[in-house]
Amino acid sequence: MQPVLARHLLNHAKTSRGRSGARAPNMPKVLVVDDDPDLAAVCSLILQSEGFETTVANNGVEAYDKLTAVKVDAILLDVMMPIMDGLTVCRMVKADPRTEQVPVIVMSASEKLCEQARVANADAVISKPFNIDDLVLAVNSLVYGGTAA
Repeated sequence: MQPVLARHLLNHAKTSRGRSGARAPNMPKVLVVDDDPDLAAVCSLILQSEGFETTVANNGVEAYDKLTAVKVDAILLDVMMPIMDGLTVCRMVKADPRTEQVPVIVMSASEKLCEQARVANADAVISKPFNIDDLVLAVNSLVYGGTAA
């Protein structure tokens, strides 16, 4: 990620909505899955600034392991990752009775992969590079409202 963009995103996450501070005991939890540690950190900061608790996984296997150990309210999932790709994770989540109701938001720079994510039953798809407000809207809609555009 380019330094200027990273600084802009981090600044936005820290200042734009002013919800920083102590965490409420029942904050919704989002699993952020991306092999790019900078993007995972930025997404986490953005979501934390919106009142979500986040946990990060750097590949699909780590993500699925965390899903079986910790209850999450949504998954923000990159497609192109080593070890296990995001489409495989999405299919596994939706096929497992323990996790099938967890909303999955897939992110990809590839239109073809975005379409494949829809076929894999992703609840929402966000094209990279993404608009911060679109990311927040998708997560809020799925965690609180049940659907995302």
